Amino acid sequence: MKINTPRFGELEYKEEDVLNFPKGILGFAEENQFILLNEEIHAPFMWLQSVKNPKLAFVVLNPWEVLSDYQIEFNEEVRTRLQITDEAQVMTLGITIIPEDPRQMTINLRAPLLINVESRLGEQIIHSDDQYDIRYPVLGE
Repeated sequence: MKINTPRFGELEYKEEDVLNFPKGILGFAEENQFILLNEEIHAPFMWLQSVKNPKLAFVVLNPWEVLSDYQIEFNEEVRTRLQITDEAQVMTLGITIIPEDPRQMTINLRAPLLINVESRLGEQIIHSDDQYDIRYPVLGE
């Protein structure tokens, strides 16, 4: 399959590359299929590219790259929906905003994306407390 994006040009992907977010992503409920672009040249940043909307892509980052003691907890309902049987199946990513001045870059630690890398199912969860910020500075304060 192919998608022609304004940012990356034509991307070729297989059905097994698609990550399914049945609930969508906050603010984008209708967007529920993505591919993860993880090129070494952009490391540690990755792109979550919508397969339905070629113009929609999120910069994402492993939250532990920013905050080494980051903790994520999810309940049994999330485990069931994402078919998680082992913690090793879970990839956690934070949507990252890179403004014109990259020194002002932030990551959303309050609402991380959980992805079961085996089932290819994902969901954005929201921490119930305010321990983590929606706009946590990537480069420190």
